[in-house]
Amino acid sequence: MKIEKLSEHQIKYSISFDEFDQSNLYDDPYWDEFIAAILEEACSIFQMDQCEKISIEIYSLTEQELILLLTKDHKEFDAKHSIVYSFVDIEDGISLAKRVRTTNVRNDLYNMDGYYYLLLDELADPIMRSICHEFGSKTKLTTHFLSEYGKPILTFDALNRLNHIFK
Repeated sequence: MKIEKLSEHQIKYSISFDEFDQSNLYDDPYWDEFIAAILEEACSIFQMDQCEKISIEIYSLTEQELILLLTKDHKEFDAKHSIVYSFVDIEDGISLAKRVRTTNVRNDLYNMDGYYYLLLDELADPIMRSICHEFGSKTKLTTHFLSEYGKPILTFDALNRLNHIFK
């Protein structure tokens, strides 16, 4: 098992299938213990008292290992300081992700009523916002509305994750 701190808010947890087999994780009671141990370790790394704000996502599954991403919910979008862009097709979001490459601001991807929506922190630089305009349209939807009625597709660094998924 290997734990790597990717950022202040994200941990990558890798376990090989040999280790997986040796620890009897295929049995349900052991799986619960395994998840509890991962959360406990994440709480320790993130220096949290409770693990209620940590999401676990299967990042990669190969013949050799299982890689999980543990993400600490570190910042809620502030409706006054965010911009929402809409895309007719997910391909536009993927193209945007490839064009932007890296981001240093919070961005989430949602789906609602056949459209895709990118929530972008207003602190994004003007160049990034202009690139977003090339691939999507700025909307008047609020972050609160999308979080209530939209379906989250990728949260926490959606553009970088899209770029990684669709290399």
